[in-house]
Amino acid sequence: MPAIATILDDLAQSVRDDAPEVAFGKVATAMQVIAKALPLAWAISRGQQYGIYQGIMFGQDGSQFFARVQLEDEQKQVLAEYCLEKCGLRELVASLKQPDERSSTRLFFESGSTIAHTIGKFAIELSNQRDLLISEHKREAAKSKSSAVRSVFSPSLPLAVVTNNLIGITALAGLVREVEPIQGRLDLKYYGFLPFHDATPHDRMGVAIELTRYKALCEDVRTCSDVFATCSTFSFLFGPLVGSRANCITKAAMYGGAQTWSASEGKQFYLCLHFEKIVPFLDNHRIGFDQPTSDCCCVCPLPVDALASAVTKWGEANAEDTLLKNAWHEGIIGSTTSVTIPATELCGQWIQHRLAVPTVSASWLDWLAKVPGVNVLISLPIDVKDKAVAIGFLQREITCVNKVLTAGDFGYQFVVVNATTMTADGVAHVQYREATP
Repeated sequence: MPAIATILDDLAQSVRDDAPEVAFGKVATAMQVIAKALPLAWAISRGQQYGIYQGIMFGQDGSQFFARVQLEDEQKQVLAEYCLEKCGLRELVASLKQPDERSSTRLFFESGSTIAHTIGKFAIELSNQRDLLISEHKREAAKSKSSAVRSVFSPSLPLAVVTNNLIGITALAGLVREVEPIQGRLDLKYYGFLPFHDATPHDRMGVAIELTRYKALCEDVRTCSDVFATCSTFSFLFGPLVGSRANCITKAAMYGGAQTWSASEGKQFYLCLHFEKIVPFLDNHRIGFDQPTSDCCCVCPLPVDALASAVTKWGEANAEDTLLKNAWHEGIIGSTTSVTIPATELCGQWIQHRLAVPTVSASWLDWLAKVPGVNVLISLPIDVKDKAVAIGFLQREITCVNKVLTAGDFGYQFVVVNATTMTADGVAHVQYREATP
């Protein structure tokens, strides 16, 4: 009810200050929002009489997840819109008109507030399309005497969604053919299902259980056609970082599953993040980024020796750049023990207990070179001036990283594939491609 009161206050302000056609448009939009919100609010209030939403009520105060959903929500919505329009989700929505019941399409949505926005955007579009089709069916039924046409019509997309995001279940239930949560416990920090624990098991039973779950998640991702993933912070050279062991190994298993894809399958892996989550390699961009904390974990193993050699060669030829003043990168390249890599530690546990070691993701750069269809989607700041600064940063950062890759003979380069439309898109779409001579 407070939210509806806020909507009405905004409408009153619009009626006083805006042109009539603008005010009427806002009223119409607001009424649609309220019309959808009231039945849901009523259902929730009835259900809460029996305590069935008590966990969600606790989550509003006992978890930062819902706060993160609202944090930088404009950027997250821009990223969600890009995923809808440029990453195949719009085509799936349109296919609801003539669904292919034989379709074997499977999407994986990872946990996290950023992906929650993408899931929500997809769900809204599916729901709107479904409502439109039902309305058309009702009109046809009113004209027809055929019992087949007049029968109950409730279309759903013949699509399987595999997810460890609780929002994937609440948003898409009934809109797609199947929603499959992965095996795992509900972690309130992410409102996601994580198959692993934050404490490292040392007994054979505990290690064996994590091995079984790791293999299962690898297989889940292997069978998916598209993956929408995210991270806490990100380095172009070292890849995604997160703040807990459980989440880190979950991601490592996802990356291990994608590592088995072949180029002929046409599968796509989308890593979605905000510009502010980047850990810059150089520190001369004069932009304030948060450095990863000491408890941040690398999802992928680190090619420390190869990168250290490449950085040395590059530094000798580019002394004018402020190199390695960024303490985080300097610490990693200078010491293999300066960062935690839970997947590597778990692999050591498997070997110690003489258990079969499954596919473990390679270093970030090796993984990019092996896995077809990897896309890093970086949402840019909303403010026009901030967006221009961010684009300038990305251009310099990627140029610098590519010089390091060239010095190390990696054979690949990062490329912004939407360079000409990046400003309008509000998203930088980056891929890792074979370097051209």
